Amino acid sequence: MQLNNPPSSFGEGYEEVGYKSVREAVKEFETHFQCKVELPQMGPPISFAHEFGRFFEDERYSRY
Repeated sequence: MQLNNPPSSFGEGYEEVGYKSVREAVKEFETHFQCKVELPQMGPPISFAHEFGRFFEDERYSRY
């Protein structure tokens, strides 16, 4: 199967479907819910090559 214009990088494919940096996704969450999120200062003992996040509000199950 031939893909038309495949992403030039691994991360670009995720960006196309709404993922962004973890920092940006957390900021969106904080803005939406008007609260501060404190993430752990120390990560897991293994390193990851990629980190992505996405904030999504499911309006069908929203309790507002």
